[in-house]
Amino acid sequence: MAICLATWDTQRRETHPLSMVDKLNSALRTALLLALVLLFGWWTFFLRGKLGDNEGRIEEIESLNQVVLDLDSEIAELGSDLADRDSQITTLGTDLAERDERIQTQKVTITDLNADVLAGQVRIVELGIELELSEAEAQRLSAAVALLKVDHRVARLEILESVELETEAGVTSDWTRVRFTEVDPAGKVIGAPREVTVAGTRVYIEALVIKFDDDFIEAGDFLRGSSVCLFQRIFGEDQKPADGTLLESSGSLPAVYAGDQLPDPFYEKLWAKFWDYAADPKAAKLAGVRAVHGEAPFVEAIPGAIWRVELRSSGGLTIVAE
Repeated sequence: MAICLATWDTQRRETHPLSMVDKLNSALRTALLLALVLLFGWWTFFLRGKLGDNEGRIEEIESLNQVVLDLDSEIAELGSDLADRDSQITTLGTDLAERDERIQTQKVTITDLNADVLAGQVRIVELGIELELSEAEAQRLSAAVALLKVDHRVARLEILESVELETEAGVTSDWTRVRFTEVDPAGKVIGAPREVTVAGTRVYIEALVIKFDDDFIEAGDFLRGSSVCLFQRIFGEDQKPADGTLLESSGSLPAVYAGDQLPDPFYEKLWAKFWDYAADPKAAKLAGVRAVHGEAPFVEAIPGAIWRVELRSSGGLTIVAE
């Protein structure tokens, strides 16, 4: 453009002579054109600089945008991870809640079991006490039963001989000679033995027996801890009891107590009022007496046999072979 203007200006000078004004205008135009060229060049340089700066900023912005995108992606991934973790935390919270509930249930169960164990221990203690009481009661009953079954030796009966005798009328009859001896519970002889001959081959021993209440016997009462008896007479089956041989009279003290210097008044009263007690149960009960009656056990007369007469603590007379 500047070349075209210079060419045009040269042609114009060749055609027309220049005046000072024209020269001045030409210089001004040249200066103006130069200024425009410079301004255009500067502006172009400025625009290129700005454009370069903008391109750098755009690159920075694009780089920043990429970083932002990357951050957004990471944030999205972190958000997803957080969501997953929140889900896991929620699940763990639910599991923990369920575990807490199970633990509470187990605690309640353990408390109940501890209560049951404590109750069981208390029951065991109670059962132990009951067992001890039962064992003590069993021992007491065993001892009581043993006392009830205790037999005391009270006499010995020896069959000396059995003979046949003929009466004046010519009648033959059997007679048995025996020896009767009273003894104490230890077997020690009391008084003198009695030899007696009875009619027949069966020998009866008649006695009065007093039986006390079992409570006294079980307790081992000093006075009423065993039945007592008073021997009356010995007779055979071929004679009346009244015709038998008298051993001790009713109302007297049995031989077993005769040796005592001071026999207990209790027994003296019992034997003195024997039949009164037999006929008056109330009076007998007040005295602790269960039964009052006579007994007459017998044995077959076998020569040489020895019989032991015993009195059971809670019962009557028995005769057993020695």
